Amino acid sequence: MRLLRAELRKLNRPLLWGVTAAAALFCVLLAVGGSSNARQEARGGRAEAEVAAAHTAAQLDPLAAGAEAAGLMASLPGALALALLAGGHVGGEWSQRTLKNLLTQHGRRWQVLAAKLASLWLAGVGLVAACWAALAVAGPILVRVNHLPGPLSRSPRRPGGPARRSGGRCWCWPCSRWSGCWRRC
Repeated sequence: MRLLRAELRKLNRPLLWGVTAAAALFCVLLAVGGSSNARQEARGGRAEAEVAAAHTAAQLDPLAAGAEAAGLMASLPGALALALLAGGHVGGEWSQRTLKNLLTQHGRRWQVLAAKLASLWLAGVGLVAACWAALAVAGPILVRVNHLPGPLSRSPRRPGGPARRSGGRCWCWPCSRWSGCWRRC
């Protein structure tokens, strides 16, 4: 436990915070692109595009953002971020010439290497949490800005779905309200 605390203390450096900020920004930029593409496709009026836009809005929900963040960190950007952190972590020991002293001072080398690996794993969990937090904040904003339908809303023009009617008014999907709008539902 003492070794793990020491490795986490060594890992707490500007490189970790820079990689975390870059990963969170990358997650948000991917969400911005996805929501913008969904909005552009939904403007065409095709039912499949509207369903895809609702699916995109569901992925930007704060709870579903955790799965998106974990998926992103399990792919190439996450592997690159962890490789950068691992290189900085081991490279810092190498350049300061403390790795040899550390391995000879502590009798069991596998414990030192296991502590390094565990600290990198915890840093990876922190990266996922940071991306999740960034997407949880940015997701609802992107849904609102891009006028994506809510994940539970149904379009009256959706194939097989009946138009919702209430008192002579209908649910207008483009306007997201009950009204008799310029589009005749």
